[in-house]
Amino acid sequence: MRNGHQPLILALCLLVGACIVNWPDLPQQTSDGAMILDSSSSSDGTTADGAVSDGALVDAVFADQGVDGKSCPAACTGGCTGNTCTMNCPSGCTCPAGWDCLISCGAKSCSGAIDCRNAASCDIRCPNGACTKQIDCGAGLCKVNCQLNACLAPINCGTGRCDITCGRGSCTSTIDCQSACACQVSCDSQGCSAPISCPSSCTAQPVGCTAAKQGCDNC
Repeated sequence: MRNGHQPLILALCLLVGACIVNWPDLPQQTSDGAMILDSSSSSDGTTADGAVSDGALVDAVFADQGVDGKSCPAACTGGCTGNTCTMNCPSGCTCPAGWDCLISCGAKSCSGAIDCRNAASCDIRCPNGACTKQIDCGAGLCKVNCQLNACLAPINCGTGRCDITCGRGSCTSTIDCQSACACQVSCDSQGCSAPISCPSSCTAQPVGCTAAKQGCDNC
C-alpha cells in the first residue's frame, strides 16, 4: 500500500458503486522497508513515456568531457583522460592543439603523416613496420619509439625536448633535431641508416644524439 488512506477510499468506492481513482505517484516500499524513490525510469535512462531522464542527460554531457571540463576532440579515438588524448591511427593523424597525445599504432599501421606541431606533447609508439610517413613535432615534448623496421620517413623535431629510439631496421630516413632544446636519439646497431642532425656539439657515438653532454639540455 502507498499510504494509510487507500483502504478507506477503496471501501467508499465500493459503497458508491463507481469512482475513478488516480493514485499519486508516491514513493514505494520494498518488503524489507527500503524506499523506491522513482520507479518511472528504466535502466537505459528513459522514463515510462519514452523521454530521457535528467540523470541520463547529465551522464551524456559528462561522458564527453575531460576532468578539466574540456570536450574530448573527435580525433581522440581512444578517449581522453584529463588533458591526455589517446589516438589510434590506422592511417595518418594530427594531435589536437594544446593536448598531450598518446599515439598508439598497431603493427604496420599509421601509414600516413603524423603531425604533432601544435601539441602540448606527443608520445608516438611505432611497432613493427609502422609509421611509414613523416613525423613532425613542435614546441612540446616529443617521444618517438620505433621498433623493428618502423619509422621509414623523416622525423622532424621542433624546439621542444625530443627523444627518439630506433630499433633494428628502423629510422631509415633523416632525423632532424638540431632546433630542439634537448635531443636524445638512440639507435640500434642496425638502425638509423640515414643522416641525423643533432644540436651543436651534441652528437653521440657511434651514431645518434645525446642530451647528456654539458650544454646539450637547454629545456
